[in-house]
Parts: sequence; C-alpha cells; structure tokens
Amino acid sequence: EHGSAMVLGEQSATVKMTVMHNQYETTTFMLSGEAYANDVLIEDLPDDATDNVLNFGELNLEHDTGAKVVSFSMRNRTDEVVKYSWQADAQFTVSPATGHIPPNSVAENITASFAAKEQLTCDAVPLTLFTEKVKYTEEGAAVTHWDANQKVVRPATDVELEELLRPGSAVSVASDVSSSSKSSKKGKKGKKEGKGDSRPGTAADDALPMRGAIQLGPIGADGVQMVEESLPEPAHESLQDGTPSSQELKCNAVADVARYECETKLAHFRQTCMYQSRTTTFTVTNPADMSLPFSFRLADAMPAGMASSRRPKTAASGGLAMMPIPCPFSVEPAEGVITAKTEQVFTVK
Repeated sequence: EHGSAMVLGEQSATVKMTVMHNQYETTTFMLSGEAYANDVLIEDLPDDATDNVLNFGELNLEHDTGAKVVSFSMRNRTDEVVKYSWQADAQFTVSPATGHIPPNSVAENITASFAAKEQLTCDAVPLTLFTEKVKYTEEGAAVTHWDANQKVVRPATDVELEELLRPGSAVSVASDVSSSSKSSKKGKKGKKEGKGDSRPGTAADDALPMRGAIQLGPIGADGVQMVEESLPEPAHESLQDGTPSSQELKCNAVADVARYECETKLAHFRQTCMYQSRTTTFTVTNPADMSLPFSFRLADAMPAGMASSRRPKTAASGGLAMMPIPCPFSVEPAEGVITAKTEQVFTVK
C-alpha cells in the first residue's frame, strides 16, 4: 500500500473495481488516512536519503582515526520559536545538541557523528529529536538563532583565572599559557578591561558561572587573557501542553576491521605450450561486516644476468639496458569490492 497527500488532515476516498464485460462483478474499496507534518522538518540528508534515514557508512577501526560525520539542516515551518534537543545512544552525538530556531527559519550545519572503538553494527538505531514551541519571557528579547555551542569571548577576571588554572580543574584549557604567574599578570589587565560588566561571572559581582561554562581562550593582541563563555539560553516558556513532540532519525553504521580469508596458498600450472593458456581459480571470503576493496598489481620479472633480456639503449644514452619480462599472468577481476559477508571467485590466467 502506498499513498501521498498534499493537504493536512483526514482524507477519504473510494476505489471501484469492476470485471470487464460483467456488470455484476463490482467491488468497492473505502480508503481513509490522515496527513500530518512535524513542526520541524529534517532536510538535506546525505545521499538524498528519505524517510529520515541517516547513513554513516563504514568506519575502519584499523585506519580511520576519527569519527564518521554527516551534516544536515532543520527547518522550522511554524510561526513560533521552536526549541529542539537531541537524544542519542552512546556511539552517536549531535552538535549542537540543543538550540532554538526562529519562526520560518532554517538551522544549518547540524552535524551527527558516529564513533566506536570496537566492532559494532548499527541498523536503524534511533536518534530522537524533541521539539516544542516556546516564547521568550524577557521583554524586548530579540528572536535569534541560539544553540548550546555559541560562545562569547571576553577578558578574564582574577577569580576566573585562579579557578581555571587550579591543578586538577576539570575545565579544558585552550590557550597558550606557560605558567600560572604569567597568566595572573595577564588576568589583572583583563579585570581592568572588564570593570563595570554586570554579567554573572565577571568582576562586578566577583562570582563564577557554573564550572564548565567557561574556558581559557586566546591571549589578545594587547596581552589580555581572554575566556570563552557559553552563551546562556534565552529565558522562555513552553507554548505546548504536555510533552514535547518527537521524531526519529534511523541511523545505519558499521565499525569493523577489513579482513579476508583464502584457503588457496599456491596456484600451480601444468607445463603450457607457447601461445596457449591455462586457468585456475581461487576464492576470497570477506567475513567482516564492512566491504573489502581489492586491487591486484602484477609485477614484471627482471632476472639478473639474462643475456636475452639485454638490448642496446638509444643513441642518446648509449650502453645496454635491462629489459623487464612482461608478467605472463593476469587476474580477473583485477579490482573491485567484496561486500560484507560474501565471497569472490578469482580467475588466474
């Protein structure tokens, strides 16, 4: 059964089937269905995937040093701000994990990553998107894109530097600071520059934001140590009753090590007359959950001291040159891919 709708809501129709030349053989089918649309549409999936399928491909645990990353976008089709958040299994991550999309706008460059340290096959593993319509509660608040990755760079205060440079601090350090004493001097300049800043975590109230909300940033051209502070989420309230709406992306991914099995160790040919040929076959099995690319390269032979293999060089170079003997063997197919859990028969001629 298959159907498509261009109008939202419940739809119904009838289909009548008749037998040719028999007016008494008539069957009527009643059809009904309901069309709906999510507030947020997931678009620009890789490989033009449909039905919310996200294909990460294959992660070679032996050669791939990073994660498999794909990108897509999300479109808010409503006239309200929509807050979104992603929920994923341990091997998948989405960035940004949470954010706001203004009315009738698109959030681009959403990235999903797949990482694994051991053999793993993911087939239609759900990646859940939760959305809800919200409104900003602060008067005059600008309706703009916001997400959890956004940061603001500002001068550091002494209190922040002392906390960030304390041994064992869980906050990651992203600056080129060589010693605590040097950084403290930079921090004093930063405190002076930040005087009068009323935001939480600055010199105005001598209070730090939540640990992990800030990290050391670069040192400015004037020698001031900067910090990167996560941009706080705008104050808001939900416009929906009950739980947020949800939809899923089905994720397909494989993490494995490329390997093969072959029982044939030697291809022995009987004596063969000139201008005649013989063939033999061998089978290669791919036991892995990922594909196995292959390519054969047969080297020409160059026996040492073989007089018949010598010929004069060109007049420009002079002397004798050793000529390689063309390889008398060939393999078919010479290159290709053995898909997961299958085998390939090769012919040597």
